[in-house]
Amino acid sequence: RAEGCGFRTSLALHHKASNPWHFGAAEREALIDAGVTMIDPGDKSGAVDTKVKELLTDIALREDPRFTAVLLLGGDRDFAPEIRLLRANKFQHIVLLHCGSTRRSMLDLFTAHHGDWAAKRTQAGLGLLPGQAPLLKAQDAANFQAAPKA
Repeated sequence: RAEGCGFRTSLALHHKASNPWHFGAAEREALIDAGVTMIDPGDKSGAVDTKVKELLTDIALREDPRFTAVLLLGGDRDFAPEIRLLRANKFQHIVLLHCGSTRRSMLDLFTAHHGDWAAKRTQAGLGLLPGQAPLLKAQDAANFQAAPKA
């Protein structure tokens, strides 16, 4: 954001234990303490994707690209149009943290990407999320890759 305007960090996530990407109560509290706005878009199918698309579009149309960085946790193709809009509006820092199976065409839209959420959680001292497989030794922060400039 522009100087003097502070920052905005949002996390759109269903807050229930059956969600495979569910954060525990302590993690949610730490995120809130850090100033993250927790958004629960409801249980309707596609609600999280719809909310993330709205947030990305809002950033692309309202924020100053010189002072704004975007970090997306995910990586499916549903967000490609919004990422293209950010690039078209000259955003220079669009980073993707994904689970490791994102298509190359999607990765190329970002200025940087990293493909292992589980490694980052482990490095931060957090446990695996439900449904995550144990880490392989080769998957670590050295896998961080800068995407080619568009």
